[in-house]
Amino acid sequence: MITRFGRRFTCKLYLDQGLQYDRRMKLDDDLLREILLRIEATPAGELLESREIEALGHSEPSIFEHITLLEEAGYLVLHAHVRGGYTIERLTMDGHTYLSNIREPKRWNKVKAAAGGLGLAILAKVAAEIATRQAMDAIE
Repeated sequence: MITRFGRRFTCKLYLDQGLQYDRRMKLDDDLLREILLRIEATPAGELLESREIEALGHSEPSIFEHITLLEEAGYLVLHAHVRGGYTIERLTMDGHTYLSNIREPKRWNKVKAAAGGLGLAILAKVAAEIATRQAMDAIE
């Protein structure tokens, strides 16, 4: 379960309930984007539960793996808890910037076409480049 109270999210993975947490999961670029969009869109004080993301076809272990990857990339402030959960305090400035660069579906599709499957760092660089070009074109 992923919950949010005020500016904090709590994600709990219950391994004793039979969930398998497998670090060999394939990176899902769309899931990374969806998690960032969901965190940003959740109003302060409301709950964001993993089943809302799972309803889109993602398992709870996959969601937690991708949340961990986003934290490792510096896009989230995340705290792990001893009892198998996480607290996501907020998106970082880099997280907001990356999300701004991929929010628009047309731009996201261009980014995925150019760098999909190459990893989060490459996706972020390509997204920034495409966003910069679009901004420069708008100025001219």
